[in-house]
Amino acid sequence: MPEPVKSRRGEIGLVIAGLVLAVLLTTWLMLPQIAGLGMKLEATQPYAAKLILWLDMRAFRQLFYYHGIDLGLSRSFYRRCKLAETDSEFRGGLLRALGNCDFQDIGGRMMLHYAAVLGYPNLATELLELGANPDGADAEDSPLLLAISFRQTQSVGILLENGANPNRVRGFGDTYLHEAVMKGDTDVVELLLKHGADVEVKDEDGRNPLNYARDVKMAALLLEHGANINARSMSGRTMLDREEPGSEMAKFLREHGAKTGAELDEERAKTPEQEKSRAGEQ
Repeated sequence: MPEPVKSRRGEIGLVIAGLVLAVLLTTWLMLPQIAGLGMKLEATQPYAAKLILWLDMRAFRQLFYYHGIDLGLSRSFYRRCKLAETDSEFRGGLLRALGNCDFQDIGGRMMLHYAAVLGYPNLATELLELGANPDGADAEDSPLLLAISFRQTQSVGILLENGANPNRVRGFGDTYLHEAVMKGDTDVVELLLKHGADVEVKDEDGRNPLNYARDVKMAALLLEHGANINARSMSGRTMLDREEPGSEMAKFLREHGAKTGAELDEERAKTPEQEKSRAGEQ
């Protein structure tokens, strides 16, 4: 009589569990040798590092630290950044130990990413002075974008003053100015504009940053810096087309010369007729 399916599954589960335990035990016993060879786990065994992070095995992490192996996990970066911001002596020792300001954790983020998003100006400034790349490798995950997303105005200012590019283009054609306008952060928008952010760049839908302004204050700021109030998207619509008639924003736009896409088309159609009329009068 064949064995029940559940019984077989149970046996397979026990075998797998045994293999996992064997691998973990072997790793545990081999740690001193790994440390002695000066191998860094994040460079040589990334999958093991991810497994330990996923399992949240604190005992293993503590043993790694004890043997001087840097896992490069986000959690450890966070703790070290927090202490480095307030303790200048620790900060100096940490930066000397890293030896490279562009050293990355397992997720590909530098310490500058953490300093920017956590709002640690002392650490961010020192990292930049030592040569850290203010832009990072990826436009979708740069220190500046993270600082904008988390509204760390001071971090944004420090990064821009140290050469961060405010006009990096992201996956959908939008720039960091689009992001700041969508966040509604006028202080950050002012900083970006001050450092050369392009107020007229359009995303893949053909919309400039002004099109994402949700309040009059933000719209006024962008208009002061030369934003085109009648910029049209790929569908031919203007910002006024998207506003509720009679709303505060619609009234503000009208007062500053905004028109709908249909009105612009009508004006364009009338222009040749007017020129012909003038020519006939002459």
